[in-house]
Amino acid sequence: MTAKTKIPVKFQHSSLIPKGNNILPVAFLILCGFSGLSFLMVVGLMAQVNAIANRNNNTFVQLADGKTYYISERDENFRYPAVLKKSIEIWLKESFEWRNTQTQPGEQDTRSVGDRKFVSNRAYFASFLLESRLRPPILEEIANITPREAFNGGVLSAVIISDISEPKEIGVGRWEINVIATRVVITKDRGQEKLFPFNRTFKIKSVPIPRIVPPSNASDFEKKIYEYRSGGAEIFDIIPFVPK
Repeated sequence: MTAKTKIPVKFQHSSLIPKGNNILPVAFLILCGFSGLSFLMVVGLMAQVNAIANRNNNTFVQLADGKTYYISERDENFRYPAVLKKSIEIWLKESFEWRNTQTQPGEQDTRSVGDRKFVSNRAYFASFLLESRLRPPILEEIANITPREAFNGGVLSAVIISDISEPKEIGVGRWEINVIATRVVITKDRGQEKLFPFNRTFKIKSVPIPRIVPPSNASDFEKKIYEYRSGGAEIFDIIPFVPK
């Protein structure tokens, strides 16, 4: 018998990493994979930024005196309509409501604003809601219509606000507010009552809010100034208003 002749058999193994030009498609696929991953990361980052931008910016804070508030980030010239209207209401009532506020015999609630011209302490402090150039003439005008009897309780006065309009923006950080009000003046000894219409257009603007809170041992003067200026609003003009 003849010996069997072994014929060598060659096995071809497919390489896991193609050689030669075959590596280009793989490199392209890898590059596409990285590009897709980068795109997904960018999309995720954009979604997070958008969520932060659209989230509620209100922050809950508690002050040293125990009072709590919600605050929100706003433009420095932004003022809530309620704050603007409240500033005007305070000025009206403090300036024109007269009542005897003596705390000791002989003590009078007065401030001198000129030659034999006086206003109440309330009117004086409320004048810090006015622009500095407006304070002297307005205080003098208030003194001219304030009888001396107002400081000893002989004459009483109150302000009735019938309407106060929503603020109308007239510039950056500037608004107009129309007020329809009546001053009621009563003479106690005669029981006489007089009514004086007080219809005015107030021009009010935003001003920097005081950053330093007066300490507990601060003077009443410092505390009052801070109280009236803490709203960040200042009246810079008052002109007659004719209701339609």
